[in-house]
Order: sequence, then structure tokens, then C-alpha cells
Amino acid sequence: MIVLLTVKDLVARLYFTGFHCPVTYSALRRAMPLTAMAHRLGGILLLRLELRGKAESHRATLGLGEVAYWPPADALVVSLEQLVKMPSPVNPLGVVVEGLELLRSLEECEEARAMLRLPEGEDVQWPSSQPED
Repeated sequence: MIVLLTVKDLVARLYFTGFHCPVTYSALRRAMPLTAMAHRLGGILLLRLELRGKAESHRATLGLGEVAYWPPADALVVSLEQLVKMPSPVNPLGVVVEGLELLRSLEECEEARAMLRLPEGEDVQWPSSQPED
């Protein structure tokens, strides 16, 4: 699913999938639209949620632009650097497909209201399985 993340006046598009962490994905989808406080902390953007989810993964690293749920902090995290090592496992959910540079422009330790919502009438379009003539 495509999700719009708005922080201040910046808008990024995220792609979420439930392939690796279906329970977390379902909880997040049911909770939308939702607002959260966002904080830029070093190489991550952290959004405090109220999902109260459990760990579904053993991964503790994220690559540039990856998005995951971090159960101990009850937060969604967006990796803003090539490699981010988290202190405990995260539930990988997706990637930033547009607007990563905008999110990277947020100031360190700045707190801002963020909103996650599904865009109206917009979703991933898969290529046709029909061969072109």
C-alpha cells in the first residue's frame, strides 16, 4: 500500500507491505489515518505511535530509506542513512519511494507533528501480465 507521510509542510510517499511482518502491517493499516510526533534523531526519523505491537523479526539494521516498526519504542522509524543499527529488532514494513531528501532535511532533534494517511484513489499499479505487441 502507498502511504503519505506529512511532516510539517513536507510530504513523502512510503510503500508498505505485510510480507515480512503481517501483524504489524495489519495494525498499522487499521490505525490510519493517524497522527504522531516526529523526531529526527541522528540517522532516523522516529514517529511515536500507539500500536503496542510485538517483534515479528530479528533484524536490527536498516538501509537507506527503509521503514520499520520498532516495538520497544512503539514507533515507526525511517532510515535516513546508508546503514542504521538499531538497539533491538525492528519489524520491516517498506521503503520511502518519494521524498526521502525532504525527510533528510529535517533538523536534528526537532519535534514536529506528522500524519500518516492513505492517498485517495491511489495505489501501486502493477504492470500488465499481457505481452505488448
